[in-house]
Amino acid sequence: MDFAWMNYHYSRFPMSKFFNKVTETPFNKIELFLAAPHLNVFDYPLRKLLEMDREIQKRKLEII
Repeated sequence: MDFAWMNYHYSRFPMSKFFNKVTETPFNKIELFLAAPHLNVFDYPLRKLLEMDREIQKRKLEII
């Protein structure tokens, strides 16, 4: 069984805050809720999505 943090509860905060909070725990897996108002991928430019991917990689997080 895998446990993962989900960004659903961080809709009022930047994604970086969510990533930072996850790195403060013993868990390294995340699940991204990809719908408005949290993170609608169709509203994000490719540049922002690639930047987010770099942030995830930098923190050694795994998306499930």
